[in-house]
Parts: sequence; C-alpha cells; structure tokens
Amino acid sequence: MGLGWQYFLRCSWSMGDILVMNKKEKRKIVADIYWALKNDFNEMELQDIYYDVGLMVGHCLCLDKPKLSNKIYAQFMGSK
Repeated sequence: MGLGWQYFLRCSWSMGDILVMNKKEKRKIVADIYWALKNDFNEMELQDIYYDVGLMVGHCLCLDKPKLSNKIYAQFMGSK
C-alpha cells in the first residue's frame, strides 16, 4: 500500500482559524512519499501509485513548485 494515505492535511475551521502544515512539513511529506514510491513502485498496485502521485503533486502545487510537480508526474505516470 502507498505511503500517501498516512498523511492528512488537518484543518480546523472553528472561529475562522485554519491550521495547516507549514512548508517544511509539506516538503518532508513529499520527500517521504517520493522515496517510498520510488523504492516500491514495481510492487505497488496502480491505484496506490495514482494516490501517492496525486498527493505529491498537490503538495508541490501548494508549495508553489509546479515544475517539480510536473517532473514527479512524468516520472511515475509516464509509463502508466
């Protein structure tokens, strides 16, 4: 199973406050998912690959890294 499902963006909508992960935490999540996916890519089910890639791409876009998100997408989804 992919590593991405373990990470959730926690938000609190009470009193108008929104608590989100900081950039350092998101970069760590992207790195952790990337290396887990790279190591397990050939043994993973397609749906888990889709989920992990989507999660990484989403985090990269939130970090204002569209080029990195495109590279990640091309690397893992280019052969799918």
